[in-house]
Amino acid sequence: MIPEIHQIGVVRSSIHEPGDIPRGGTDAVIEVDPAYADALLRIEEHSHLWLLMWFHQASRDVLRVTPVKINPDLPEYGVFGARAFKRPNPIALTRVRLEKVEGARLHVSGCDAIDGTPVLDIKAYHEGDCVFSPRAPYFRPASPEGRWSLIYRRALGHHQEPCEDVMRATRMAFIAEETFGSLTVPELTVRVEGSLCLVDAIQGITRARFANPRRLFFTERSGPPATIWETPAMRVAITDRGTAPSYGLDVAAEDLFEVKLEPLG
Repeated sequence: MIPEIHQIGVVRSSIHEPGDIPRGGTDAVIEVDPAYADALLRIEEHSHLWLLMWFHQASRDVLRVTPVKINPDLPEYGVFGARAFKRPNPIALTRVRLEKVEGARLHVSGCDAIDGTPVLDIKAYHEGDCVFSPRAPYFRPASPEGRWSLIYRRALGHHQEPCEDVMRATRMAFIAEETFGSLTVPELTVRVEGSLCLVDAIQGITRARFANPRRLFFTERSGPPATIWETPAMRVAITDRGTAPSYGLDVAAEDLFEVKLEPLG
């Protein structure tokens, strides 16, 4: 028997249609029922929270999905192996960043729920919740903008603040992704030459560790930043030309970097 579940709050957001939720979520306010206000004691000591919500507009008779919003050419997955909102019990698990607390109102970022979504529970995010380099399928976005957004969010989520090297790392990884696809596979190693900020952002993107197994190598230097991406079949060397003021998609890659592809084996 499943005991009765009580809604403890509601999402307030500017997004009203599920299809309009951007990748990575958006800003929202979680309005907690005053009856549960005491449960928020010292919640501001946490930077991130888990929200368990009920996607009330989702279909409940779907067992397989294709992640068409990411890429319509991806294969089908069972909903228990995907993050589809359509599922037998549309319970959502979302990690959000807690921006500020105003009484029983939690201002958060990264929320992927529409306005009016019932909140079932709030749990603190702890350090032990992180599996730094998990094994998972790569849902490759179909558009360049989608791939850029995915890579940038990984870099920023790891480095925790925007800076030039986060943008540089994102563009370097974007070039490498065009050759290798997934940048988190065990056979891909990455050598970084440059600043600590650059290697930090690259580590966030690739989930590469310095050991067990070693996939990440680093040399701190003040010269032109560079990354070398390598599998048994291919090596891609990317060196910053230091000539462009921006690392966004609106600048041609050849104006930003010298790129050398070398087949191996």
